[in-house]
Amino acid sequence: MNCLLIFLSLLLLFQLVLRRSNSLRVKQRCQLSHVPKRLHWDGKTIIYNFFHEEKLYWRRKKEDILKDNDNPFLSIKLADVSVNRSGKSGLLFSFPEDTLINITDSENTHYKGFDVLELSINKIDFHTQTKKIFVEPQNVDFNEKQYIVEMCLIHDPLDCNRAHSMFRFKFDGQFVNFEDYSNSFGISKPKSIKILRSSCKDELRKMIMRRIVDFE
Repeated sequence: MNCLLIFLSLLLLFQLVLRRSNSLRVKQRCQLSHVPKRLHWDGKTIIYNFFHEEKLYWRRKKEDILKDNDNPFLSIKLADVSVNRSGKSGLLFSFPEDTLINITDSENTHYKGFDVLELSINKIDFHTQTKKIFVEPQNVDFNEKQYIVEMCLIHDPLDCNRAHSMFRFKFDGQFVNFEDYSNSFGISKPKSIKILRSSCKDELRKMIMRRIVDFE
């Protein structure tokens, strides 16, 4: 009898937890009517790996692309670089124009004055390993400190954008963020860190396939 009561109590507890979980999930669903249903996350599984044929889409202001024509990543902070992943045939995540959908504002539904850069995963083999490690200086003596940066590609779905992904950078063992950028990976000295930033930006530039314009 006691065992039956314990079983029934556990079953009731499980049902309460499940209801609460489902309730929270409903509250977290995308509420923006201008966002296509296919972009809604709705708690779907995160796909940690990226695919050989997959593309990434990154929006950038037209004037900034023109200003940094040699490398559109040149003037950005390497805290996190948000992109949309395309997915592949049979597992579609997004199209290039989806990058221009504003998922934080119900009135200003689309970003204006932006183009989209299409990046190829296989240009730097991010389909085989989702991080790259840079070391500077390559050879050190006892007076030098060697710095290490990891450039990581992460699938980071949002409620209104299941395609959202990020390039994140781990410097000195810590993920870089915008708040302390100028005191960490953004410092101007020593020269080794500046070289590391350039290496990361050059790696991003290698991925560029084309610039997509004229969505309107």
